[in-house]
Amino acid sequence: MKKMPVLLIQRILSEKDLTENIRELLYLLIDEPTLVGFGWPDKPVDEVLELVIQRCGHVPVNRDHYGYMDRLRENAKLLFTVVIDDNAVKTLLNNQTVDEVILHVLRLAKT
Repeated sequence: MKKMPVLLIQRILSEKDLTENIRELLYLLIDEPTLVGFGWPDKPVDEVLELVIQRCGHVPVNRDHYGYMDRLRENAKLLFTVVIDDNAVKTLLNNQTVDEVILHVLRLAKT
């Protein structure tokens, strides 16, 4: 089996970490009553993310075309590019993985 480069492995979050970081991101970006209306905190994070994207007038990625992790990442990109519509974040997405952008935004929010 071919080994992946170490750098690539360090740049990709585990399923648990990606899910938790997106959950935290949503909590920072969306007011709590709206999240609760989407079924927060009981509904799975991928479903809440899709509902946020839909509420903002956009279409989440097709569930039939992506596995769970790829769907989370692609919908997080949608959140950043069409829902938040911030040029700085779009520039980050051109140079970093969505995992890195999520971590970067969370670090900035905590400072």
